[in-house]
Amino acid sequence: MILPILIADAAGSGVDSFPWQWLGWLIGGLAALAVCINQIDDFFERRKPREGFPPVEQLENSQSALTERVENLEQAIWDIRREMKEDRETQAKSASARAAGIYKKIDEVRAELSANLESARKELAENQRSLPNEIVALLKNTNAI
Repeated sequence: MILPILIADAAGSGVDSFPWQWLGWLIGGLAALAVCINQIDDFFERRKPREGFPPVEQLENSQSALTERVENLEQAIWDIRREMKEDRETQAKSASARAAGIYKKIDEVRAELSANLESARKELAENQRSLPNEIVALLKNTNAI
């Protein structure tokens, strides 16, 4: 009822004074309503579980599987370390046995060389004592003296 009066009033004055503002308010209100509906829809979409995002139970299962795997790997590493320690101890024992054998052989050779050196020294000492007598005998035999 107001609309025909406004149209008649605008026609009578000769100026285009039809209030188009209500149309702008209507479009703005509908846009605001669409934004609110979109936000509410996004809120409910985010609350739903999405594809590719496993539920908590599945995550717990995979976590327990990974925990078990890590524990198995740690146990395997501990076993390997224990074996390596045993190998090092065995190698150290065999190396000390080899070293003891080598030192024993060195001592035997040293004793043998000492005995040979002592006999050679005694022989040299005897030869040195008899050397002047031999020189004199040699010179007498050659009629040099």
